[in-house]
Amino acid sequence: MSNDLLSFPPALSLDDQAADWLLRLEQAADPAVAADCTVWCAADPAHQAAFDRARRVWDLCRHLPAAQSSQAPAPIRHPVRPARRTGRRPWLAAACVALLVLAGSVWGPGLTGGPRTGTAEWSQADLTDGSHILLAPQTALSSDLKGDSRRVTLDHGDAFFTVSPDPARPFRVIAGPLTVTVTGTRFAVSRRGSAVSVQVEEGRVLASLSNRPDTPVPLTAGQAVRLEDPANALTPYTLPVDAIAPWRSGILAVENRPVAEVIDDLRPYLPGLVILTDSALGQQRVTGVYSLHTPQAALRAVVAPFRGQVQALGPLATLISGPEAGPAKPR
Repeated sequence: MSNDLLSFPPALSLDDQAADWLLRLEQAADPAVAADCTVWCAADPAHQAAFDRARRVWDLCRHLPAAQSSQAPAPIRHPVRPARRTGRRPWLAAACVALLVLAGSVWGPGLTGGPRTGTAEWSQADLTDGSHILLAPQTALSSDLKGDSRRVTLDHGDAFFTVSPDPARPFRVIAGPLTVTVTGTRFAVSRRGSAVSVQVEEGRVLASLSNRPDTPVPLTAGQAVRLEDPANALTPYTLPVDAIAPWRSGILAVENRPVAEVIDDLRPYLPGLVILTDSALGQQRVTGVYSLHTPQAALRAVVAPFRGQVQALGPLATLISGPEAGPAKPR
């Protein structure tokens, strides 16, 4: 029994792990894989429950019509390369489990009746006060412009604000623990998971935290703050003005960042669920400029220096794994 089959990157959810086991079982007529899967399921009742969910979805999806040959994904590559069962569609198992996870993860709690965008969709919201908001893909927000109050709540995603000047009515953007207050300026706000940030392109803003509202941090053009832990203080840093919110031009520019973070930046532009199965690959660092208009190509370019593998499962999921087993290719 091989120990490497029993370990997963700590960031993987149980549903992701169950999907991986299902892929291995559907690909391989290998008693050792089945035995390892049995051990994993027996290790925790939650493991068995996740696997049962994956199996139920697979049983429902296996009756779907086969994909057309021109659209069928290429075989999924794994470090373990046993013989494949003929007539099986392991990619569909992963796609079905991905759909199960995706149903509750993309537009889950926090939905509002305000503007929102889908995958690879940009949109502009024009407010009644003359302000404009450009929304990046997979962004949701709500606005309240009543009386002398102007307030926008960013539930998740990335947005660029062009605020109509009105000193008598401060404009506030709330993104989790971060509040940005302006009277008229241009700036970007991001809220992805626990990370929030603001970047100022023009004018001046005040950034404050909900647990320290009386100590705002002023930011001017070319300054920004980023926060992942609300217990930390806001520390301004500088960046070129033309590097603020480059997604507006369909560009993703990164410098010495972990692959896992760059993949997170690409998720809103890719259909379905994006699953990284190799934590070592995710820890590698990369520098480059990528086109958001061709996110699959960008994803492949991000992992290519480390021989990472990208498998698109139609519109439902994309699997990202480490290099194939075998001798390293000469550099």
